[in-house]
Amino acid sequence: MNLPPDFGRHRVALIDCSERNLASLEKSLQRLGVQWLSIQQDEADVPDDCLAAIVELDSVQGPATLAQVRARNVPIIVLTQLDTLSQIQRGVALGATAILNRPITQSSVYTTL
Repeated sequence: MNLPPDFGRHRVALIDCSERNLASLEKSLQRLGVQWLSIQQDEADVPDDCLAAIVELDSVQGPATLAQVRARNVPIIVLTQLDTLSQIQRGVALGATAILNRPITQSSVYTTL
């Protein structure tokens, strides 16, 4: 039986997100009762309590950070404005398991998580 994630004990890593998207994600996550951690520089340590990582596809700069996320088998969600084949392929190449399209809404964040 699959249990829902424990959003109170685990955080979502927000990696390389622009200020505007970061603010939207933080607002949605806060309303959902989900804790988060913003990572804006490569090679920052990814904590063990990460439930998922949301990476802005258009500005991703952290290959070492993403390598840590993949090594821990943390699901990667790419954030993108465009839902084109090339964007999907870029996301898959990064190890994405889901795509979160902009504009960001609380329901789309919840559904994707």
